[in-house]
Order: sequence, then structure tokens, then C-alpha cells
Amino acid sequence: MAIIYDTKLTEGFDYIPVDQREDKKPFSVKLKPIASRELIKLQDNLLQRDSEDKISLKTGSYNLAACKLAILGWSNITDRAGKEIKPEFSKDGRILDKSLDYLPTKYFDEIANVAISVSNDPSMIAMFTSN
Repeated sequence: MAIIYDTKLTEGFDYIPVDQREDKKPFSVKLKPIASRELIKLQDNLLQRDSEDKISLKTGSYNLAACKLAILGWSNITDRAGKEIKPEFSKDGRILDKSLDYLPTKYFDEIANVAISVSNDPSMIAMFTSN
């Protein structure tokens, strides 16, 4: 079977976290699939062995790195005055750490899981974008 690459995937898709879906004005994040070579690099750093030969799972760092690679933008993060806070990006298009500081910690795992799932199987976008 031929592999078909959809170039529209790089434009991204909007994802609304589960706990936001009933809100009138939900927070949403624009994600793109993570490139295969970048995902492989991430996976290589997921498990680490220390000097005593103990293996540890670095899920926090893994999910943070996945979010940095996948997030293209968001909507409905505001300051107390109601002014929208826009994310900032580096020259290479990755979201800056100072922008990620606005994102509540509880969403990192969920966003990373969606981005990684879609990166492994782009057909899953439909599952994550339907309410």
C-alpha cells in the first residue's frame, strides 16, 4: 500500500481539551503532528539510565518537548482584564518557554498525547477534532 502524505497536516488542527468542551468560550490549542524524525528523537530521551544503572521514565520532559514541537497557537487564554494572551514563537517556529508558562500544567499531558497520537497516525485527527 502506498504511503500518502497530506501536506495540509502541517497547517495544523484545533483541539479543545476535554474539560473545556462544554464551555461557551473554550480554550483551544492549534496543533500540528510532530515530524517523524523529531518524534524519534523525543522517544530516544524518554528512558534514561542513571549512574547506578536504574532506569527512569522522563514523561514530564517528554510531554513538554512534544508540546513545544506541536503547538502552533491557541485561543482563549486571557489576562485578568480579558485581553487575549498570544503565544510567542522562536525563529524556527517553536513556542517559547515563556509562552508555555501561561498554559495550565494539567493540559500538557493531554495535548502531548493528542499530538503524539496524530503524529503516529494522522487519520486520528478526526477523532480529536469532533466534539
